[in-house]
Amino acid sequence: MVIFFDIGSTLIDGKSSPVSYLVKRLQLPEVARAVISNFLFKTPMEQPKELVNFLNERFDIANNLLEPLVTDLWEAQNTEAIAIQGAIETVERFEAMGMTVGYISNIWLPFYMGFRREFPNKLLQHQTFLSFRMRLSKPDTAIYQAALDAVNESPKNAIMVGDTYANDIAPALAIGMKTVWVLHRPVQERNDLVKVLNHKAARPHLTIRQIGELQPEQIERLLT
Repeated sequence: MVIFFDIGSTLIDGKSSPVSYLVKRLQLPEVARAVISNFLFKTPMEQPKELVNFLNERFDIANNLLEPLVTDLWEAQNTEAIAIQGAIETVERFEAMGMTVGYISNIWLPFYMGFRREFPNKLLQHQTFLSFRMRLSKPDTAIYQAALDAVNESPKNAIMVGDTYANDIAPALAIGMKTVWVLHRPVQERNDLVKVLNHKAARPHLTIRQIGELQPEQIERLLT
């Protein structure tokens, strides 16, 4: 049995989305959001300069305007990341019961470094399936299948825990995994929530309000 956790907004939070920040500060059109997101989360960047160069080439914005903005964002994504209440204890509970634990996340390096700073070292030893390393991002089911293959587990014995229906719940359901929807941001999830309530989208196996509510006995019932 394996339990996978999303990272951003499931286990850690920050003050703002890096994509929204860039679109707003650079006064870019909404269509730029998908372009930036695709680059941000599927590129193994190691330093801010790589993002500066991309934005310069793609949107023709001068480097002297981009460099301080991107550098500040890079630093903030690392330092402002904070563990959500109950998140560390929840992962520890499943580790203690002997379940295989892993992380599947759409994430970029600075925010991932914030996760590593916030979480205890023993919880960082589990396998991670990160979009910027794999050049795959949710909701592509390929990232889920790669995670299952890596831990040698079938979908029916796997659980995905995440806060976003479109990225975490729907693709996991599509390949036969059990799912836990952490619905702590109902306003952001309202469109998919309405679809689920009206039977227009598949229901998750379990819905909780906060990550700290998740208990081993709930997962055991899902897997039996």
